Amino acid sequence: MKTTKALRIIRLNKPVTPARWKELGFKFKVIGAGVFREVCRVIGTDLVVKFPLGEGRGPVFDYHEGVQHSKAEMNRLGRLARID
Repeated sequence: MKTTKALRIIRLNKPVTPARWKELGFKFKVIGAGVFREVCRVIGTDLVVKFPLGEGRGPVFDYHEGVQHSKAEMNRLGRLARID
């Protein structure tokens, strides 16, 4: 799958879970993990996807901390980008 086709599928379907991504035909290779998320490369494209790691057991996970961490990180990157 080419990157442009993958982006079109992503924008149309807005997948948020690894299971949903796989339903849409994407295949991943895990390239790293941290405290808050797992990083996967979408095979056949130049795309990287970061999935937040949930806390808890069973079918219900709490992604709140991972999402908050990602938002804070993006805000810091935005502030750094504005520095001359």
